[in-house]
Amino acid sequence: MTDDPTAALIAFIRGRLDEREQRAQRQRRVRDFYREPCPRCGRPADGFGSAIDEGAAARITHQGDPLGCALTAEEWAAFGDGGPTPEATAQLRETEVDRSLLQEYQNLLSAQQENARETAEQGEHDTLRGEADYIAAGLRVLERWAWRKAAIWADHPDYQPAADTTIPES
Repeated sequence: MTDDPTAALIAFIRGRLDEREQRAQRQRRVRDFYREPCPRCGRPADGFGSAIDEGAAARITHQGDPLGCALTAEEWAAFGDGGPTPEATAQLRETEVDRSLLQEYQNLLSAQQENARETAEQGEHDTLRGEADYIAAGLRVLERWAWRKAAIWADHPDYQPAADTTIPES
């Protein structure tokens, strides 16, 4: 972890978004493969094979043979994978949106820091004041979003509550 609470916040949220994306990418549907030949033995599948989850191998059952054939993750992907679940697709879209908002937060933070440096160097506070006010306002909105987003994972061992407890609940 870092001593900078904002950098730690950003890193924490990025980590949770990466975890969510990885879980969503593993959530797959089982396509209907009733009576298709099993890729292992060629016998007709009964269509009730196990769904692949967390990258584990699946088992294809056959009529009269409840144990069937075990398929590797690669064999399953080629045979029974019906694509991502609707929930996984939604999670991936939400993750993409959250990443873009987090990037906007970082962009505004960088702009505010650059503006503060330029103001200090040039001594022209009035010249840049209007832009700085907009940056500060936008940054505050995104900061509230970021802390609320982090609170979703309050039960995660790396979670650290907001140091600034004055964040208004708009």
